[in-house]
Amino acid sequence: MKIGLYLKHMFSFKKTYLFYAIPLLYPFYVLLRPIDALDSTELFYIIYDNIFSIYTATFLLTPLYLLLIDHNSTLFDHNNIILKMKTKDNWWKVRIGLLGIDITIFTLFTNMLVYLSLAALHKLSSVHLLLLSNVLGSALKQFLGYAILGVLFIAVTILTGKKYMGFIMAYAIIALDYICLQFGIKINILSYYMFIFANDGKSWLLHFLYLISILGVICYISIYLIKKRDLLEIV
Repeated sequence: MKIGLYLKHMFSFKKTYLFYAIPLLYPFYVLLRPIDALDSTELFYIIYDNIFSIYTATFLLTPLYLLLIDHNSTLFDHNNIILKMKTKDNWWKVRIGLLGIDITIFTLFTNMLVYLSLAALHKLSSVHLLLLSNVLGSALKQFLGYAILGVLFIAVTILTGKKYMGFIMAYAIIALDYICLQFGIKINILSYYMFIFANDGKSWLLHFLYLISILGVICYISIYLIKKRDLLEIV
C-alpha cells in the first residue's frame, strides 16, 4: 500500500481534524493566561510539563492517539485489504510500518505545541540547542511508547474482533500508571518513561532500552498469536 493512499485514508476521517484541533487550543490558552517563569528555560520546561503531564497524558493525549489510529484498523481489517496482502506476515508488516506514520505525525504535532506556546509568548528565540536535543530525545521515547500502545491496540482488536477491547487494553496501561501515582504506589509501566525528561544521557539510554525491549516483546507475542488467527473472521 502506498503512503499517499494511507495518508488520504487517515485524513478522510473528519474526526482526525477534530482530534488534532483539541490539543492545538493549548497555545491559545497560554496566550490568554501567560505562565509565570523566572527565565525562558524554566518557561520551556513548565510548558512541556503542562502538555505532557501525567494528567494530560492520561485524559487527553492517550485517548486521542488511540482514537486516531482507529483508522488503521478500519483500513487493514477490511476483507479486500486482507486478501490483497496475501500473507499474514506481509499484512502485519505493512500495517505496523504505516502505523509509524500516524505515530510520527502525532508525536511531532504534540511536541510542536511547546514551540507554538513559546511563540505566543514571544519567547521562541530563547530556545537553545540543549532544549532542542532534549525535546528530540523525549520525542523518540514518546514514539516508542505510542508504538507499544498502538501494537497492543491492533493486536487485541484482531484477536478479539472488537475495537473497543483494543482501546481498553491499551488505555489500561496509562490508566494504571495514573492510579498508582494517585495512591503513591511506586510502579510505572509506561507513562514515566514516555513523557518525563531524562536529564542525563544514562537515564535517557535506560528509558530507551526499557521501551524498545517492551516494544520487542509486545510485537513478538502479537505476531505469534495473530499467526494462529483466521484474519477473515475479524469482520
